[in-house]
Amino acid sequence: MTLIAVNGATLKETFSGGSPSVASKSITTPPSAKCKAEGKGMYRGSLSCSYTLSPPSGFDTPPTLSFSLTISAGAQKMKADGQAVVLKGDKSAAGSWSFSNSTSGATLAGTITCEIDDPAQTKVKAV
Repeated sequence: MTLIAVNGATLKETFSGGSPSVASKSITTPPSAKCKAEGKGMYRGSLSCSYTLSPPSGFDTPPTLSFSLTISAGAQKMKADGQAVVLKGDKSAAGSWSFSNSTSGATLAGTITCEIDDPAQTKVKAV
């Protein structure tokens, strides 16, 4: 059994190929208005996560990079609003990023994944 993610859940990202800075991140999919845990709406279905990255030291182009990642709900037996609920530890597919140095032409590229880190509630679990 794993905790269900609700409004206020936080994301954790993992990079490969380098470490850009996370300028901003947010979950952009609204939670359920009907199905709640500890008074907060549950996340269900596909969860869109918005990221803005800043280049690592020594790279300047582009100055920021914005994109979305999608976390698919991992629950097998519990639904909210007819869709599987999102659980702590559910992960996105990898997204690609690339930065370059405008003077030297050097390029740094890699991938990022995100996952539900803190589900923002401690009582309701699902499989």
